[in-house]
Amino acid sequence: MRSFIERFMFPYLVYDKSYSSLFGSFESLIVGDTYQFNDYSKYVVTAFDENKKAQVRDNQFPTDCKNAFDMGVNFVKQSISK
Repeated sequence: MRSFIERFMFPYLVYDKSYSSLFGSFESLIVGDTYQFNDYSKYVVTAFDENKKAQVRDNQFPTDCKNAFDMGVNFVKQSISK
């Protein structure tokens, strides 16, 4: 499968000084300890502490959303400046 994808995409690759590729630039956003269910009482879950998950969701989730939004803004700015 990898060979197929490499051959399929080869004509579209860009070999410029910055070695940009078909998909342009990228960034990573790692978000962990996410809320798994809307209602933990409906599931048998002993591996997670619902209260801790709720606390992380209340405190960290807005920050993660803002970081994701800011990442999207940066992608748009990069695409406009090209």
